[in-house]
Amino acid sequence: MNKIIELQVSGIKCDNTKCDYRDDNVKFEDYKEYLGKPCPKCEENLLTEEDLQKTVRMYNVADKINKFAHKLRWLNPLFYWYKIFGRPVDKKNIKVVKEFKHIKKEK
Repeated sequence: MNKIIELQVSGIKCDNTKCDYRDDNVKFEDYKEYLGKPCPKCEENLLTEEDLQKTVRMYNVADKINKFAHKLRWLNPLFYWYKIFGRPVDKKNIKVVKEFKHIKKEK
């Protein structure tokens, strides 16, 4: 299934404006390990439950949009046209050669 929206969330950084801690190697799948974990530099919370839920909601919304768009393609009449006859060809790249042969009519 072709996706309209594809999210790639990774990395974690401290929300404290005075702290510059960040780890770009953290994958989204590992976020639960950082839930409530203190920042190594300033000891503030690295990831709150609210922040994690917002990220999960973004994934859920993107998934719903992708599923909806997949269903919508069946309503598009051009979808069936392309299935039967193929996609339109770019006319700029077509070379048209016309040959005219004069046919003499017999009397």
